[in-house]
Amino acid sequence: MKNKLLQLIQYHQKIHKYVEIQDIYKMIFQGVMGAEHIIKDPDQARTRLLEEWQRCNTDNEEVLTEPVSINDTIIRVNLRPLKAKGDYFSSFFDAFIKSADIHQGNRTELISLWEMFKLLCKEKALSFSQSLLKEFDEQLKSQNYPAKHHSQLYREANKPAYRIVNKTIFEQYVLTL
Repeated sequence: MKNKLLQLIQYHQKIHKYVEIQDIYKMIFQGVMGAEHIIKDPDQARTRLLEEWQRCNTDNEEVLTEPVSINDTIIRVNLRPLKAKGDYFSSFFDAFIKSADIHQGNRTELISLWEMFKLLCKEKALSFSQSLLKEFDEQLKSQNYPAKHHSQLYREANKPAYRIVNKTIFEQYVLTL
């Protein structure tokens, strides 16, 4: 399990610029908790996704999907390459909502993977600042491991535009990968 987490993190470091501790936590959180934390109101979620869909350009160079879970069941679907493939908005929104409905995150698993990430850093398998990691970890503990945004550097460099979905549901509703 530790090796799978290491490979997942290294993959994200390879395809994204300026991946910081906060971005790793966000990926771990998404892989465990899914997207249910952002779909309190499906109508509002649809409006927000539609606005983002309409704003984003198409991009055939960006990867369509990125794994965020160590068992490869939860993925990020990048909007730009999906939009480049065709008009999949409605079916994608359905997959997004269905994914949130079925996925039930587990805070114990989240904390376990976060602890594994800290161990990988301590063992120097990953090169993140120990002092920054300690500071961020203390913040997470005091806030009971909440959802977080990407770091400012990551947002500026990568301009993330994606949604978290269950891979199988995405394949059933939208595209076979």
